[in-house]
Amino acid sequence: MFIPIFGVGLLVLNREAFDAAVAAGKEYSGEQSAPEPMPDSRLLDSKQMADKLGVPKTWLEQAARNGDVPVVQVGKYRRFDPVEVFSALRATKGSK
Repeated sequence: MFIPIFGVGLLVLNREAFDAAVAAGKEYSGEQSAPEPMPDSRLLDSKQMADKLGVPKTWLEQAARNGDVPVVQVGKYRRFDPVEVFSALRATKGSK
């Protein structure tokens, strides 16, 4: 591998030396591994959630009133957590 170093030139390492240097760098810096990406945690309104599910907005709102899908009440607004909604629908599907 050729690694340019500004003002010095090129650092040339074979694969084993490169892997060892990366491991030593992680050990030195305390880095364990890349962090897990966070899921999109934004709450959606009923139209956005219905679009994500591919169902009519009225169906989703009725399912929320029936308690079939979880809803988050934010003042007078109802919002949906996509992760929770999909989990609830998968659980309902599995129980039928």
